[in-house]
Amino acid sequence: MIEMKIVGFFYALYTIFIFLIISITSLEFWNIFPSILLMWLIFSFFVLGGTAKKREYKEKKEFKVISWLACQPNYIFLFLIIISILFSFLVVRFYTGQTFLTVINNLKNGISNYAQYQKHFSENQISEFSISKLPFIFMMAFVKFNLFYGSFSLVLNSDKTQKMKFIKILYLISGAFSYLYIGIARGTNFEMFEFVVLIIALIFLKNRTQKINLKKLLFMSIIIFMSVLIFIEVISQRGGSRVITYYISRDVSYNPDSVVARYFPRLVILLISVYDYFGFGFFYGAVFLNSVVFTSLSNFLIYLLPFFPKIFNKLSSSEQMRNLIDIGTKWNPDQYVFIANFGIICLFIVTFILGIIMRHQRQRFNGVILTSDMLINFLILLQMISFPIGNFIMVSSSSKIIIFGLILYKIYQNIFKKKQFTKLIERNSIN
Repeated sequence: MIEMKIVGFFYALYTIFIFLIISITSLEFWNIFPSILLMWLIFSFFVLGGTAKKREYKEKKEFKVISWLACQPNYIFLFLIIISILFSFLVVRFYTGQTFLTVINNLKNGISNYAQYQKHFSENQISEFSISKLPFIFMMAFVKFNLFYGSFSLVLNSDKTQKMKFIKILYLISGAFSYLYIGIARGTNFEMFEFVVLIIALIFLKNRTQKINLKKLLFMSIIIFMSVLIFIEVISQRGGSRVITYYISRDVSYNPDSVVARYFPRLVILLISVYDYFGFGFFYGAVFLNSVVFTSLSNFLIYLLPFFPKIFNKLSSSEQMRNLIDIGTKWNPDQYVFIANFGIICLFIVTFILGIIMRHQRQRFNGVILTSDMLINFLILLQMISFPIGNFIMVSSSSKIIIFGLILYKIYQNIFKKKQFTKLIERNSIN
């Protein structure tokens, strides 16, 4: 299944990245190895879930995506364009206190949008729940859903032999602008990362082939390289300083005598700049496994067996790790948060079930897929990519709203509209 190969592609990139980090720092391979191994183990269970009934079901290389949005008149797209941009401006105004012109001027003058965002966020106590905050949470959820749903609806629905209408292209551009503008205004890279994952997923799925060819890899490498440059630029603007620093953390030090450091100094700057986002999770995991899980047989069994950490009242991973390493503002990776609450076996079971859900979404309509099902698969893909390094899904209120909305929609679809949807699928299969 192509989505599983996308997850494998990202895990391969993570592995290469952490090997490079090991080569230029005080980190040692055998200390980090347990966290690398665990990542590939959960991937194995994910793949097992997705291929559990391979003999009974062979996935079609060609599939058709159907969507309510694809056949709508132009005025619907124009309405969605206006609403998406308007909502993004209102969200930025609420969370940062800035207007579009202020954000652009900050970028021009080297003023940190991230610092402005944090200051406004703290002074106005936006982190606290309030009724007045709810509309903006839903606006952000709409902007994200509009981008994801619109991209899958139009890009995967378009025929290679026909050009997409200008209004639809404008709609896709406005959706991307609206979502990325929120990230730029807040000085965060979360939105950029999700957007890059979306583009890579569309590249794989649009081609509708199970092979990862050289052309795909080259194109995706260019996209990833450009996004990393933007990523580094955003980080450099946070502190308002362009001075290059080789400081990593109190726990991990830079080794200037390494081969990579001597012959590829620019690569070193890139690696250190993104370490907190893509490398720290492996260090975090290695310390958690070596200093918490593997310290004794009893500890190992507690963290291995389902729900035993809860039964034995073990502390959360963040509480335990705070005493072992310098976490600061960095993420607590999803898979270790999960293990600290429910155990390693439960993590394997969950990833296995995610694989089953993804397979079920693909096979039940015999080569015809609803865009909502594609979106569910994409969120599963994001969660799998998130497990080893961070928290991309459940940390975001907008993602939670989208997930909850999709669950309600699936319940409605299967209980109240099952016959109508079955007829729609059959009609599209014939066409």
